[in-house]
Amino acid sequence: MDYKTSISIDGKYLSNFEQVTLKQRLNTHHEFKIQVDHDEIEALGVHTLEASKAWLGKSVVISFDEAEFVGIITNLKLQHNDGHQGDIEITGYSKTILLEQGKHTTSWVNKSLANIIKDTLDTVNIQALIEPEHRGLLNYEAQYGETHYQFLQRLAKQHYEWFFYDGLKLVIGQPDRNTATKLQYGRELSNISIGMEARANSYNIFSYNALEDTKNESKTKNNVEGLNELGMDAFNTSLDIFKGVANSHAVARTQNKSELETSVKNKQAAAVADLNILEADCNLQNLTVGSIIKVSSAKWSEKDEFDVKNYGEYIIIDIEHKATGSTTYSSHIKAIPSGVKVPPEPQVDLPQANPQLATVVSNEDPKGKGRVQVQFQWQKHEKRTNWIRVMTPDAGQSANHEQNRGHVFIPEEGDQVMVGFRYSDPNRPFVMGSLFNGNTGAGGRVDNTHKSIITRSGHTIEFNDTNRQESITITDKNQNIVFIDTANSSIRISAPENISISAKNIDITASENLTASAGENIGINAGDDISMGAGDDTRITAGEDLSIFAKNITEQASGNFESLSMDLEHSADIITKNSSKEGINLNSSGNVKSNTGEKVKLF
Repeated sequence: MDYKTSISIDGKYLSNFEQVTLKQRLNTHHEFKIQVDHDEIEALGVHTLEASKAWLGKSVVISFDEAEFVGIITNLKLQHNDGHQGDIEITGYSKTILLEQGKHTTSWVNKSLANIIKDTLDTVNIQALIEPEHRGLLNYEAQYGETHYQFLQRLAKQHYEWFFYDGLKLVIGQPDRNTATKLQYGRELSNISIGMEARANSYNIFSYNALEDTKNESKTKNNVEGLNELGMDAFNTSLDIFKGVANSHAVARTQNKSELETSVKNKQAAAVADLNILEADCNLQNLTVGSIIKVSSAKWSEKDEFDVKNYGEYIIIDIEHKATGSTTYSSHIKAIPSGVKVPPEPQVDLPQANPQLATVVSNEDPKGKGRVQVQFQWQKHEKRTNWIRVMTPDAGQSANHEQNRGHVFIPEEGDQVMVGFRYSDPNRPFVMGSLFNGNTGAGGRVDNTHKSIITRSGHTIEFNDTNRQESITITDKNQNIVFIDTANSSIRISAPENISISAKNIDITASENLTASAGENIGINAGDDISMGAGDDTRITAGEDLSIFAKNITEQASGNFESLSMDLEHSADIITKNSSKEGINLNSSGNVKSNTGEKVKLF
């Protein structure tokens, strides 16, 4: 077979090379190693890297016939093994290595998976085909202490997306299955193996939607698409021998039951995608990760003809190329059934978020549920979280209060808060509580005697635990005050304007004295009766006039009744005075005058 292997570095072809290996796999960087005689670039007898050091960081193109690979040289090594004669070892990775630019932390709100991926790739010069299956908006997504590549790996894992470098571009989405390369055992393939595996793959996944107060739950339906015959046999056997159902929360946030069911379906599909694996050595050069192959085997039959057996179509998930010079070539491939819709789930570490500081940037929850938006110290410009809940010592509802039963204090804009994360997931933040700082906090001091609750406008409840000065003071910004003087067993209520008390019944009782005074007027009104009583004396004193108005007035004394004044006048249409026992005495130090319009009768 005529092999065509060529290598160029920084646009210049190597006239000779001793060996090249290239490892290509799903969900990871591709790695290459090239060995060339140092005379290819260095002067004879050179003792260190000189001309070849210019290769570091340069682009390399490795061509296996029509299959091209573009990578970056990240390591050079001059190896002497016979005097100053030796080789230069050139190693590096696919261009995806450019995404390893240190660990980053940033976030997105209400963005599609495709847009988040595009934003992440904007930082590097790399071709990409971005067509993920997940089309909805992600409520909140954080890249948290991850390189750009680790972040993309994790997104692909959580959303069960195909993620691989095909040699020229990064592919995120379904591979192209339109064209299959025919490979026959005994011709292009050798050392072929077909494997099956049984593996647990049943899950019950739950997720909680706080806004709707709904726990969504979904169990695998055991209906996986795209498996071939061997894959389906392995799947059914797995269900027979692994009866248990793993129960856990959803790794990726889901907004509703439909999204959760799709995620659970994909999780099972990913778990069984590689239950059937085909491995073989191959001598055909134009293959890469994501290539579709149609595999067959031909055996000479008793009918003097080839009996062709089909293995079926597979998709390559792992391939290692080796070439010694440009004249020999071989590869080893691993492939899974091409019909699977979801790739095998990769082993990717998930970031673990710890509690951290943030600043409240808005508390105007559009849903009116007491949520806030915060900005972490690593979020810049307009970056912020979505609307997140606020933890409180007591929260819920009761028979009498459907909402806000408990402790309701929503942080103000500009407040510094501590944010925690459910399941340590950076995409699931919530406010744990607020913190004072050097500018906003005061108190403590000797004996820590003062505690207070103060709202934004200045409404205050202050607790004073000072020995022999204990008190509770409730004050608003206008200086309406309720002062509970614990030390002196007293309560004082004061207001700059009015105090109103309203109730169905009001009972005011004093064990000793009750005093009511006013700088101007006192008014007492009752819809029905007013009753006043005293154990001893009742005194009514007026500086000027005392007026009593009623339809009927009755004055009664069990002892004496005495009226004293400078002048005493009784006027009525009829005046009657009766004595039921003895006489009526009229005494005057002067004259007694009787004036009448008619006669006076005395008898």
